[in-house]
Amino acid sequence: MIAFCLLCLSLLVSPTTAPTTAPAGAVSIDKSDPIVDRVMFNRNHLPPDMPQLKPGEAALTRSNYQCRAGVSYEVLTSTQVGDHWHVVARIRHVDIGTRLTDTIYLPMLAPVLLRAHEEGHREMNERIYQEGEAVARSAAAEVLSHDWEADGPDPRAAGKAATDLAVARACQIYLQGTADRASLAGDIYDRLTDHGRNQLYVANAIRLSFIEERHPTTRPTELLHSTTKQSK
Repeated sequence: MIAFCLLCLSLLVSPTTAPTTAPAGAVSIDKSDPIVDRVMFNRNHLPPDMPQLKPGEAALTRSNYQCRAGVSYEVLTSTQVGDHWHVVARIRHVDIGTRLTDTIYLPMLAPVLLRAHEEGHREMNERIYQEGEAVARSAAAEVLSHDWEADGPDPRAAGKAATDLAVARACQIYLQGTADRASLAGDIYDRLTDHGRNQLYVANAIRLSFIEERHPTTRPTELLHSTTKQSK
């Protein structure tokens, strides 16, 4: 009944000497289709890789947002300072790859309402993932907007260190706008639904969760008019 969010950040740097002018199409986004795995478990023999259930929980959905970033860059300056080198680099192209995997853990013979609740988590995660392409483009725009600098034992190592900072920043922005957001929205959803135990429509709970996620002071009055039926 809980959205358990795992963050996965993979750094892939491709240092190449770029031309002095930024190429057309300086941003590439590779968004894989979301993947969902459904695991049915015996309460007395839990899968070894299944996160531990908290007291009162009967099921859970684990989300794994992944970010891979690669850059091409131009070295603006390379200066030897004592026994090390200082490089200032300008990013010329950013390639961001994203992936989402949801794993839904349900007990054998799980009731329909419990299944619907966990599928609600999946639906919310996938919606945030789809909206995450704009987050990835924003992250790439920030990386392209200023120069990056770092030190290293030689010019190549210093250049890689500088662009590693850019890569890490791009994925940090992306994961903040997707994985962190999904964790917050999932917590709201669990609170509104009491982890699927109350009588709130799944679709209504999703809608209200996103309202509150965007406007934290909101407590929609629709909650007073929840019903017992399933949303789908």
